[in-house]
Amino acid sequence: MLLPLIFGGAGKLSLDHLLARGIGAPALRPQADGFATALTAAVLGLPFLMLIPALGLALLGVAAVLAATAGLRRRHG
Repeated sequence: MLLPLIFGGAGKLSLDHLLARGIGAPALRPQADGFATALTAAVLGLPFLMLIPALGLALLGVAAVLAATAGLRRRHG
């Protein structure tokens, strides 16, 4: 049940949405962030590394690839 919140954010229940609505500013739209996705894969990979090592290693590998590609995108614009 935590995965949709991790990947999608709190939406209209978030503090930034409530503050933006309170001051009359337009609400910001969420955007994809490679580093956040990489961090999520790493955080999920660590417990799975102890429970199901193959899945944990796969998630950590995905996290490494996502972090590397996100870093390359930031360097090259």
